[in-house]
Amino acid sequence: MSLPENVIAMDGPGFFEVEGEAFTVVPDGTYDLKFIEWETRSYWNAPKVEFRFRIVTPGDYFDLPLSRFYNIRRSKGKFGRNGGFVAPKSGDLVRELSKVFPIYRPDRIPMSHLENHIIVGKTRTVRKDFRQKKLAAPVRYSILSELLKVRKL
Repeated sequence: MSLPENVIAMDGPGFFEVEGEAFTVVPDGTYDLKFIEWETRSYWNAPKVEFRFRIVTPGDYFDLPLSRFYNIRRSKGKFGRNGGFVAPKSGDLVRELSKVFPIYRPDRIPMSHLENHIIVGKTRTVRKDFRQKKLAAPVRYSILSELLKVRKL
């Protein structure tokens, strides 16, 4: 059986592998999510925290991973999994968490708020790169654009 003209065979010498897992792509919309973990890191020389979730909405996209990145002021200690950080009081992280959870102490927000709840999050598909150039369909990916509300388990 021969391949169509626009398809390249991917076996044999002269090909390279692409690092990492496949991109998660889901239709834009809202999904029920389960919080998994967070990780602090430097991204383009800016400190960030990545919140990792899994989709728990029944259906074709169940258990797919999605992330939400937030700017942070600084890391407390080394960057890494479950690393400490300081968030800006007017940043997206504090605003979103204060919208979904009752916050009793605005100077300290416990990460445990995220663990025993279903979080409803809104997704969008990234269609342009950082230079605002269109991405080809195989390299588009979905991100969490906003955390909307919480449901108790």
